[in-house]
Amino acid sequence: MEEPKIVNKTLSLRILRPLYSLEIEAEIKQEKEKRKQEGKTGELDSGFYKMLERKYPEMFGWNRLSTFLVQLQRQVTRVYNQSISELYIATIKEGKKSNKHYTSKIVYNRAYEFFFNAYIALGIASKVEANFRSSELLAQTSALPTAKSDNFPLVLHKQKGSAGEDGGFKISANENDLIFEIPIPFYDYDEKNKMEPFRWLKKSGQKPVLKLILSTMRRRANKGWVKDEGTDAEIRKVIEGKYQVSQIEINRGKKIGEHQKWFVHFTIKQPIYEKKLDNTIVGGLDVGVKSPL
Repeated sequence: MEEPKIVNKTLSLRILRPLYSLEIEAEIKQEKEKRKQEGKTGELDSGFYKMLERKYPEMFGWNRLSTFLVQLQRQVTRVYNQSISELYIATIKEGKKSNKHYTSKIVYNRAYEFFFNAYIALGIASKVEANFRSSELLAQTSALPTAKSDNFPLVLHKQKGSAGEDGGFKISANENDLIFEIPIPFYDYDEKNKMEPFRWLKKSGQKPVLKLILSTMRRRANKGWVKDEGTDAEIRKVIEGKYQVSQIEINRGKKIGEHQKWFVHFTIKQPIYEKKLDNTIVGGLDVGVKSPL
């Protein structure tokens, strides 16, 4: 059989909510079942989640998640823009094209000293490397590739540690839900600070992770989910572990009405098989046999 070509393809799913502790998840499941028995849809309103947040003060609820992502996006953009400017000045002084090592040294160090998180720093460095074109800047044929904070993504790559372990993010399945675990910095939370309540800390030990449930309900209702066709089937194969995810980007929705929603865009490596022409297919119709009639 002919070897397939491997191509990258990006899929997107909306962040439904954080995945909570087993105790909290059990209460959520119980309340859903209770409402279904009462003849309701089983959907839970914001009032129920606010009750849970009062009961479990350590709970990383949706409001806190949204604040976390907004602050992280704003600060990642700030570090990216500062790194672009610093790299440009260094490039002008040197009067030569910057190489990958030179780029990483400036960008990674600045990002790590701000977030104390290697995965976030590497994600920012990768965006700078992709967007910074020193030859064009030196020739004054392009402008600095600065970014706006309301549409700049948080990038995480899949990586291997020194012992061969996976790093960067993890993917798992809970029934038909897709769960992404992303490494986040150590932090202190000050609810009185309305703009930037999260303060990043430099600490050693087990890194904290944020578990996110991605919404697949609408996808599962589509025909392609069952018939193994199109994007719906590709997402199902990610859940089943048949497709590997190499990179994720977390960003706000871009469509009208979706700016307050958050999405995970994840890149899969997909095999593509080349099909040769079939002389039994005429005009796009499979007639079974070749016939002049």
